[in-house]
Amino acid sequence: MCGKSDAYDPSVQFSPLPGKGGILPDGVMVDTRNDRGIAGCTTVRLPLGLIQSEKQIPFGAEAIKVGIEWEVIERRECAKEMPAIKINCSEQAMDSAGQRKLNTFYTRNIVLPENHSGHGSLEIALRLHPGHRLFKGSTDVIYGPVIYIPCGWMIGFSNYSLASASLPEVPMVPADEAGTFVAWYLRNGGRRAMPDLRWGDEADCRLQL
Repeated sequence: MCGKSDAYDPSVQFSPLPGKGGILPDGVMVDTRNDRGIAGCTTVRLPLGLIQSEKQIPFGAEAIKVGIEWEVIERRECAKEMPAIKINCSEQAMDSAGQRKLNTFYTRNIVLPENHSGHGSLEIALRLHPGHRLFKGSTDVIYGPVIYIPCGWMIGFSNYSLASASLPEVPMVPADEAGTFVAWYLRNGGRRAMPDLRWGDEADCRLQL
């Protein structure tokens, strides 16, 4: 795993979980135990479809299932709430003035569920294309998955997976999901933070902070 980070707090640490990335070379351990909680939560973006070099979507898929596993190593008293994950599926186009137009047609904003075991998994089904296009000649992009980690955690993310799915497998977004996430984000992340990690399999790749 390699990358660069503009982490707002130098106490936040990242380390690879070799061979545990699923479709990626490595998983990632995120340590926010010494984060002072002054700024927003740490973010980790997993590669999927934001830019051409990250295209991981199975060819011809109308829908996909995105999976991730996590394991809590330590949770300090300041870690009041679980991390969260966000994915946006959007239609985008450029207008005659060169301005980008964006229509987000499917979004999931999920706070990871609590459990006593300290580990869990999540599978998210996504629709990849809009039912009706608003913009002529538009293309479809996915932003995310983005994982938001508040202060107080030492937590590992592993076994990132992608698989084709059928449209009937994509659920309706729960009516209260967006509001729940907005409230969570205002409590935990509505401040400056943007570590952006990219995965690679180069032998000499090192994570830079």
